[in-house]
Amino acid sequence: MAVAQYGQYDDQHWGQGPNGYSDVYHEQQGRPMYGARQGWAAGVAQGQSDRQNGHSYRPTHVDTFKHVPDSPGNYPRDQFKQEYRDAFLKGYARGYNGRG
Repeated sequence: MAVAQYGQYDDQHWGQGPNGYSDVYHEQQGRPMYGARQGWAAGVAQGQSDRQNGHSYRPTHVDTFKHVPDSPGNYPRDQFKQEYRDAFLKGYARGYNGRG
């Protein structure tokens, strides 16, 4: 992963955010929200899976919410976790409600 310094990234590595992400998040050029991108994608996938498998709406009870992946490079861990969980909840709602 090519993280030169906090807030800068390699477009070839990160490109655009996951499907539906830009409807909710508006990043500044060259300053992606790494945690939000990963949390959104994980939330949408988990929400869709829970809905398809007949589970109740339970975004905070799944491992993909509880266990946040490692932050890239020198990205601040606490900020990454906050971004991830916030975006996970929003992505989960999108996926569970069939708009993923």
